Amino acid sequence: MRRFKKDKNGGIGLVALGIIILICTIIFGVVVWMDGQTVVQKKYQVAVHSYVDQAYYTNDPVLIKENLTQAEQGMRDLGLTDSMSWKFWSWEQTPSESMKAQYGQMDAIIAQCNLAIADNPNNLSYTNRITQIHNTICTPKTNGDNSGAWVDQVAEGAFWLDLNAWYAWQWQIVVGILLVIGVIPLLIGFAMDS
Repeated sequence: MRRFKKDKNGGIGLVALGIIILICTIIFGVVVWMDGQTVVQKKYQVAVHSYVDQAYYTNDPVLIKENLTQAEQGMRDLGLTDSMSWKFWSWEQTPSESMKAQYGQMDAIIAQCNLAIADNPNNLSYTNRITQIHNTICTPKTNGDNSGAWVDQVAEGAFWLDLNAWYAWQWQIVVGILLVIGVIPLLIGFAMDS
């Protein structure tokens, strides 16, 4: 029976290979994440959320209406259709979390703006209506700050999930697989050296 000698150089080579794979994987992950956060997120911000943000920070119902109309058009221009949802699994998807509901909600807020435009700005109902519109655009948390849920959260989720799945979650699977592939030679290399 022939015995094999432990090859110390082979173990070092595998450790080096594992380290190189891990470093390349980390660089790949950071680059993809940064690309998603800068390029893809910026695309959504410019087309939709910047208008929602502007609508929230004005008290003029005409400007609110114009900005929300632009935001809704931006959603359509990005390719967000009524059948899309911001939930991945079919059992999570409800009618209220679909783009059809998102468009309906935007239209309802625009209708509230039309009522506010027709109302007298000196009436209490006008002030209450503007407050209601603002609270619908961004639902405040109980402490009253502006960290609540924005009216376009369904659209943003659908944009990432349906139109940019690679940036939303698929790249993380690839990085996970590459990390496992990088760890295997490390473990074998360390086992050969011991």
